[in-house]
Amino acid sequence: MLVHAPDVGQEQTGRGMVTLGIDLAAQPADTGVCAVSWAERVTIELASASADDTLLTKLITKADRVGVDVPLGWPMPFVRAVADYQNQLSWAGGHGEEMQLRKTDQWLRNALQMRPLSVSADKIGVPAMRAAHLLSSLDPPLDRSGRGKVVEVYPAAALKCWGFPYRGYKRNAGRAIREQLLQSFVERTRRWIELTQDVHAACTESDHVFDALIAALVARAAHLGLVHPIAEDDIKTAQMEGWIALPLEDSLDRLA
Repeated sequence: MLVHAPDVGQEQTGRGMVTLGIDLAAQPADTGVCAVSWAERVTIELASASADDTLLTKLITKADRVGVDVPLGWPMPFVRAVADYQNQLSWAGGHGEEMQLRKTDQWLRNALQMRPLSVSADKIGVPAMRAAHLLSSLDPPLDRSGRGKVVEVYPAAALKCWGFPYRGYKRNAGRAIREQLLQSFVERTRRWIELTQDVHAACTESDHVFDALIAALVARAAHLGLVHPIAEDDIKTAQMEGWIALPLEDSLDRLA
């Protein structure tokens, strides 16, 4: 399902800033996108459960801030070990946690008791490669720490921070839970966001669209500085590995 209004991202027309959320999958057919316009009334301008690289490039170019639900880098020890091994040196570092989890993954696990998928050891590595290809042409270049146009997001973690159910809503098996989650979201945000029947249906039909909506909201939170800051000692690592933007617990009601 596609809900679309023209001229996404034209802030100069008085529409307000536009944040784009992308739930990036390995294939276009499973890639959810959602564009949110932040004017006097917050509106959703686009919601789609399918997006190829051509469409994503166009949307990213037009948006003011972009939230992407995919790792923006790999663990530095893993990258070094692969490079050395490829050059016929020995494998360094074993195969434990430091090879599987980035610094941001470890930080989020400690903060929320949630373990993100490993970009070096799980299937999410394929969408991460697609993201690397897609975002390599950005001008200015991608800042993987999230301080530029693009920010890495983890929708389930954002939902937990905002007090929503964050498990069991995926795929067809989770439709009933997703419907309840969406209803809770509508009730919580009805004061400032407009969710049309078409957008509501798109989020009900596809968890990819719903996650893209959450990603767009986290991009807005990052724009307003309503996310947990990166520790000074972790900034250089974040610029290499990527960093998950985790919204502040009270940020949802402050986004508008």
